[in-house]
Amino acid sequence: MIRILIVDDEKIARDSLEWIIRKELGDDAQTVTARNGMEGVDLACEFRPDILLMDVRMPGLSGLDTVKEIRMVLPDLPVIFISAHEDFQYAKQAIVLGAVDYVNKPVNRKDFIQVLHKTLDDQSNIRAERQKTLRLRNEYFLTRPVLEQNLIYGILLSEDQPGPELMEFSDLRSNLQGGGCIFTIQGLPDNELSEKNIAGLDVFRDRIKNRLTCLTGPVIKYSITGLIPLGEGALEEEKIRVKEILVDIWRKLDTDLVRYLKCGVGDHAELEFFHNSYIQSLQVLSNIEMGCLGFISDIPTVTRGLKIDTPEFFGSSDEGAERLLNRLRLEGISLELIRSRLAEESVLKVDRFRKTGNMDDSWFRDGAYLSVLFESQEWQGISDWIILFQSHFINSMRAMTSKSPFLEKALKILDREYSSTDISLESVAVVCRVNPAYLSVKFREVMGVNFMQYLTNLRLDLGCQLLEDPSLSVKEVCYRIGYRDPNYFSRLFRSRFGMPPSYFRKKVRGK
Repeated sequence: MIRILIVDDEKIARDSLEWIIRKELGDDAQTVTARNGMEGVDLACEFRPDILLMDVRMPGLSGLDTVKEIRMVLPDLPVIFISAHEDFQYAKQAIVLGAVDYVNKPVNRKDFIQVLHKTLDDQSNIRAERQKTLRLRNEYFLTRPVLEQNLIYGILLSEDQPGPELMEFSDLRSNLQGGGCIFTIQGLPDNELSEKNIAGLDVFRDRIKNRLTCLTGPVIKYSITGLIPLGEGALEEEKIRVKEILVDIWRKLDTDLVRYLKCGVGDHAELEFFHNSYIQSLQVLSNIEMGCLGFISDIPTVTRGLKIDTPEFFGSSDEGAERLLNRLRLEGISLELIRSRLAEESVLKVDRFRKTGNMDDSWFRDGAYLSVLFESQEWQGISDWIILFQSHFINSMRAMTSKSPFLEKALKILDREYSSTDISLESVAVVCRVNPAYLSVKFREVMGVNFMQYLTNLRLDLGCQLLEDPSLSVKEVCYRIGYRDPNYFSRLFRSRFGMPPSYFRKKVRGK
């Protein structure tokens, strides 16, 4: 039902407009009339019309002044001005007031009907656009917690940078341009204190979110990891401000809650190096007692610098995993520490996959994968376990993707078009006929890594093979696997394999 308010001091004009509207719209329209500006203002507030027909010149409050008053209550109300005066000044003021049209008296029925339908169509389009915007906003707010968790998972899993599917959201993109720091809050893994642990974790997380722009992940094994963006510009001042706020929040926590918690905060890092800040937050935790808040800047330098990207084992080919393992061994990293990190990351990976409801492999379901890992007492045993874990996991993922045709199609597209510089989550989603955000969530849920990390791993593994060909330069390899910038390719390669492509090639030739 369209509600139309007619304001005109001439009864014959009001009746004429009502008659035209009734003839044209019938029961689809409801009209009310006002004899002057004051009545018009009162009826507008009470009736809340969809369209206002306003005579320009009336005794007392003029049509223009009446519209100004009504606009204070209904700022978006479309107004059609009607006047017997072809006065440019009136028309100009009407436009300033946002008139959708200007009709001269005596009203020509055909012209008026045309103006009326145009206004109705415009309003219908505006309402549809508004509904679409509201729906998208609602979807965004429903999806945002998942996006935040995906971003945090990416940091935990040593991904190089947030995937473009997350960065499509303007507030996430703008917040992260200046990088940020990672904090990890840890509770006691004691069942008797589980409720108090979770309560303390939730309270601290909520208070940080209330005072700082902050993205946080879910509670995993009595700990929460979060990201605090640090704005571009006066970085040192911003770091000091964030540190002061965190200290203030910690001091004001209930003593009974804080005694079962500790929190480590890493240093500022750029987008592609968030995982480094995460590792630093864990280093802080290993150096402080329960009830304490610590920062990497407070930890002695000798305890820093350890970086074990165990999740990279799970995204590598068998040869890639062996290369990473050899590098860590040469760097003097202990077998016990690597085994511990592998256990931590594999539990995270398996738990997330189990939540999809498709964990059919008893090796995972019954926890045998952990037993085999801890029985491995030598480097070769760890290497064999990684290959076995990947084999089981890939088979489970294939079984899952066979139940999801669009995901299976997406993987085929990536395998076929990985070298295209234009390939993206959005372009693949279009071909698969699914929403990009939905594809992003399902991809991570099933594959264990996000879309961009899967594509990066695929490209880098193929890059390793191409680097073994001496006839190809590093730049040519970069272009062949889909990267435009050799420096960016080199940075990704170094981050994953611990050496630049040129050094990797020398090692291969040395063999």
